[in-house]
Amino acid sequence: MPLEEVIYRSFTISVETLGAVNEVELKPNGSNILVNKENRREFVDLFLQFTFKKSCEGQLASFKKGFNRMVDLPVLKALFDAEDLEQLICG
Repeated sequence: MPLEEVIYRSFTISVETLGAVNEVELKPNGSNILVNKENRREFVDLFLQFTFKKSCEGQLASFKKGFNRMVDLPVLKALFDAEDLEQLICG
């Protein structure tokens, strides 16, 4: 039995936003492309990219904007280098 008949999954992901569930295509025409043995790695890569990157871009942009308002980046960069910041954050 072919993989696409077993899992019957397309290149889409369900995303809940404000109580509404929407289908998001992971690639163009993704709702019409079934995951099969040949493209399963691509599906996993796109799924992970969406889950860990695209789905939180808005929140991270807002955080960065607020952080930049509170912290003078040129002063911060003058006081600390990358290693100092890593030690402060990671301990």
